[in-house]
Amino acid sequence: MDKKILRKDFISRRKNLSAVERDNLSKIITEKFLATDIFRKSQIIMAYLSMRDEIQLNSLIEKSFALDKKICIPVIIGRGIMQATLFESFDDLEIGEFNIKTVRADLQKIIEPKKIDCVIVPGVAFDKNCNRIGMGGGFYDRFLKLTHAKKIALAFDFQITENLPTENFDVAVDMIITERRNFYVCSREND
Repeated sequence: MDKKILRKDFISRRKNLSAVERDNLSKIITEKFLATDIFRKSQIIMAYLSMRDEIQLNSLIEKSFALDKKICIPVIIGRGIMQATLFESFDDLEIGEFNIKTVRADLQKIIEPKKIDCVIVPGVAFDKNCNRIGMGGGFYDRFLKLTHAKKIALAFDFQITENLPTENFDVAVDMIITERRNFYVCSREND
């Protein structure tokens, strides 16, 4: 099936969740991630600032702050290219490219991708081989190739399907965590 059609279908499913359902499921999913060794051992975690219909990550970010972990978030620097900037406070945000919140330009402190221990990777859909479909810009695929970080997807269970179409530039994740399934660790080797 075509990625554009799949993307539209899965985005529609996400938008159909009520805010209460979304928040309840987000809490379950993020708590499962917080209980992992990957979270416990990671000192620098890259997260994203959630859009309204995505898994809500604010509690994960706040828990990381409380444990003195460093959080970084994406900042778009060009067509299809992003970097990670240190994120220290919700007060430091502004609306950036694609109407996505990011750290104000004057407060950005770029983090070297190889220093990041774990990346929470957003996605529209995932499959049982840990492949993902994002929003179609290739930002994460390009960025993830620069890291040695564990790549973790936090997803609603309905975002998981048997197989997704992939291309040679797509970067899979290492683990998918949903509200229904125990930690799904992919069995294949990652680059």
